[in-house]
Amino acid sequence: MEQAGEAGLTDQDAAAVLELLASELITNAVRHGEGTVDVTLVRGGATLRIAVTDGGRGLPAPGAPGEGSVTGRGLLLVAALSDTWGVEHPSGGGTCVWFTVPTTTAPAPAAPTAADVRAPRTLPHRVA
Repeated sequence: MEQAGEAGLTDQDAAAVLELLASELITNAVRHGEGTVDVTLVRGGATLRIAVTDGGRGLPAPGAPGEGSVTGRGLLLVAALSDTWGVEHPSGGGTCVWFTVPTTTAPAPAAPTAADVRAPRTLPHRVA
């Protein structure tokens, strides 16, 4: 995301990148993981950490998709657009893929109006 700021992207652009990266990790957890998918956001100082945990024991790694491939680019995007990222296996089991991005010091946006509010999204889930 630091690169995004240097490229002149706005806070709105940065939010779209953040949403893209989180969506990629959630999609990977739903498609390739096992059990429940948990998403955690933690703000610490000037950093926001987004972590997606599932019950699997895989070791996610960036792929090498072919030119015509329509999948396999999610972790490449995470690696390219986040400040840091990694994979952990929590002591309670499962796989946690996380990334960090810098937060901004811009003032908080105005409260949303009724026209700004979108319907909540439901994430697909699997029955174990």
